[in-house]
Amino acid sequence: MKFDPTNYETVKSRKQRFYNDHPDGRIIVELLNSDTVEESALFKATVYKNGEDIEKILPFATGYAFEIRETDLSISKDGRKYESVNFTSWTENAEESAIGRALDNAGYASNGKCSREEMQKADRMASSMQTQDVDPLDTQQMLGFGKHAKKTWEELPRDYLVWIYENQHGQRKALAEIELERRSNEAKAV
Repeated sequence: MKFDPTNYETVKSRKQRFYNDHPDGRIIVELLNSDTVEESALFKATVYKNGEDIEKILPFATGYAFEIRETDLSISKDGRKYESVNFTSWTENAEESAIGRALDNAGYASNGKCSREEMQKADRMASSMQTQDVDPLDTQQMLGFGKHAKKTWEELPRDYLVWIYENQHGQRKALAEIELERRSNEAKAV
């Protein structure tokens, strides 16, 4: 994805505009998943115009953001390994994104566009998705998240597969189902 970062406003700029309009305003950020923050970060940002609104619990706007910690080094298009932003700073990335979304919801988005940080994240994700001859439903690929990130789907404990099947969606749920079915068929054949 090619984009011109100068066409997008930073979250820092949004914050400055908000505080210029509301000198007594507050942006309160909460980490919502402190028990699993080593794997991912979920933040909620709440924007208040002034202290009175905080006391009355009358938020002007809210925003949420979620980031998954990357546990492996990324590989550039020319084959070099590097630490991506979510390898080292997934919590900070999620926190700033939540603030940006809350300010967007409060009307602080220039031209109704995403923040520069959101566009940079989308650009990073698009660039990291290189065409591969890998079946997205191959259970021999590594899990890539959580406490078993470096194990293949076939190496996962059954109870963890059941948890993924019951709590995840999309490709993760499908892979868990495929692996559970494979094990069930294998057990029947014995």
